[in-house]
Amino acid sequence: MESSGGNIGDSDKEAEVRPTEPEDEEGITEEEPLTPLERVKIALGQRGVRVALILILAVVLIVVLITTCPLLESPTVTIANGPSNLTATAESFSLIRLKWQDNSDNEDKFIIWRKRAGGKYSMRATVGADVTSFRDAGLSEQTTYYYRVSAFNDAGNSPWSNEVSATTKISKPVYHKVPTAFQGRNQSLSVVSITKTDRHCVFDRCLAYPGTAFVVVAVSTTNHGSDILVVKRNDFVLRSSATRDAYELFDYSGGVGSLLGEPLPKEHWLSEGQSVSGVLVYIVSETASLSEMEVVYILDGSEHAWQL
Repeated sequence: MESSGGNIGDSDKEAEVRPTEPEDEEGITEEEPLTPLERVKIALGQRGVRVALILILAVVLIVVLITTCPLLESPTVTIANGPSNLTATAESFSLIRLKWQDNSDNEDKFIIWRKRAGGKYSMRATVGADVTSFRDAGLSEQTTYYYRVSAFNDAGNSPWSNEVSATTKISKPVYHKVPTAFQGRNQSLSVVSITKTDRHCVFDRCLAYPGTAFVVVAVSTTNHGSDILVVKRNDFVLRSSATRDAYELFDYSGGVGSLLGEPLPKEHWLSEGQSVSGVLVYIVSETASLSEMEVVYILDGSEHAWQL
């Protein structure tokens, strides 16, 4: 009879060994990954999540109001009607007055455009809404200017008005006899003499062209104002009293001062009470007559002319 203990021992040796499931460290198994929302909740906490949701809802509400509420839409701006019946009147040798009819009620301003004959239009000035006139000053005498006007708002320029033109008048100088002195507000001026001389040839070299002569104009001016007065040689003009064509100013630097006199400086600054004098030399035709010439200078905004 076999011992039961031996059978038991053999049975233990033959028993099947089953592997166990692997465990993580400390016996914890791997967890499922967190969703983005769960990560936000963890980062913000419950209170932070509520604040974020409120902000999102507020943004959505604002977007809906902007896209659906007609009260928030900007009104449509239409181009203004163009002005009409534009007129231009020359009032002096340097001033033209413009007038036009306003045909719109939504312009922000009017734009005045100007050109000379053969030129291109450029913006001259702007005036406010409902204004229907403009004074164009500082113009050249006996010159033709062309004008047109447009209304303007945020939608752009209106159609042009009709085009008009006007020619400035010929200025009327204040005449003086040489050697009369004239006292202005802050400056006195005297044309002392106007004389004609030959072109001064030394051997084969002459100071002017053949068929020409020199006219020598002696002037003197004083500053009576408290501001600095700048006197320039080019401020004086010798011209024909009939045609108003200017004669050429000779660049006389005094190299022949003993012949023609001490030249007026090209530019001289005068303080109060100071004076400057000298001669200006012009090239004229040798047949030109002094009785048909005049010396012109702008004083106090007016043209003054000295004649023999």
